[in-house]
Amino acid sequence: MNLEQRTALHHAFRKLGYTTNGQTAELLDLVDKLLPVAETRAAIDVFAERMRQVSDEGHSFAEDDRNGHDGLRNAAAAYLIAAPHDTKRRPECWPWPPRWYKPKSVRENMVRAGALVLAAIEVYDRINEHIRGRLA
Repeated sequence: MNLEQRTALHHAFRKLGYTTNGQTAELLDLVDKLLPVAETRAAIDVFAERMRQVSDEGHSFAEDDRNGHDGLRNAAAAYLIAAPHDTKRRPECWPWPPRWYKPKSVRENMVRAGALVLAAIEVYDRINEHIRGRLA
């Protein structure tokens, strides 16, 4: 994991409530141990982007839950079909206000889409855990 990715994760962990450097260091060490399982540049970049969305953009799990997995999936689809750097032609599937649409290069758009899909899966899983808990 490079310094930029490590810094993004550190900030994301702090935003999630891990307030001491010791706590974030422990989490970063755990991430370092898990990376060999999925240590490709793509996987690391998607995970780092997801953490950046939480730490830098201020998107919380509660906000993701309010948006629902459909909105997150639609946003991911928009980034996948977006023309690089074209902010004027927003795909029709974009679910949120225009100011949140910020396409970049093809690869960066795919990384953003991957992070949004990860968020959608997290929402989907939380919904199903809640339903299973209510049925138990």
